[in-house]
Amino acid sequence: MKKISKKIGACKQFNEISADMTHIVWDSRSKKAFESSWTDFINKFNLYDNNWLVGLYEEHDRWVPIFLSNSMRST
Repeated sequence: MKKISKKIGACKQFNEISADMTHIVWDSRSKKAFESSWTDFINKFNLYDNNWLVGLYEEHDRWVPIFLSNSMRST
C-alpha cells in the first residue's frame, strides 16, 4: 500500500482509487469478498492494463490481511 502513490499517483482519480483500494485490502471480511471487490475495483477504474496491480493481485495471498489471518502478518 505504501507504493500506491508512486505506481498510480499520476492517475486523475488517484484519491478515489487509493481510498477504494485501502478499503478493499483492509476491510474485506472474507476471501470471496476481497476477490469480488477487487474485480469491481479494476472494472470501475478501468485498470486492466496496470501491470503493478496485476502483479499485486497475483500475489494477494501474501499481503492481503484476510489471506494472512492464519499466519503471522508483517507490517
